[in-house]
Amino acid sequence: MYMVRNVWKCARGKVPQCLEVVKEVRDSWASDGNKTGKIYLDYTDRMDTIAFEIEIESLDEYFNNQRSNYDELPPETVESVKQFNINTVEGSRQIWEVVP
Repeated sequence: MYMVRNVWKCARGKVPQCLEVVKEVRDSWASDGNKTGKIYLDYTDRMDTIAFEIEIESLDEYFNNQRSNYDELPPETVESVKQFNINTVEGSRQIWEVVP
């Protein structure tokens, strides 16, 4: 099992817009059966930071899912991704092995 954490640093004051997109991502994972998604907002680090974590069984399955989802985005999702990219400054991904 793995935990994937995506961290985005938003432009100043743009967390509300970005948070809506991250919620959509979490809901999409949940509708596909993965209800492990958690959203975090910074409390003591740099301001305007959002983190999203999800647990996955397989890295291959995760990346295949990511590729196939981005190949065929519906128009409303394209607009959400565009706005998210406009409102973020940088992002990073961490992948951790979950030890039972």
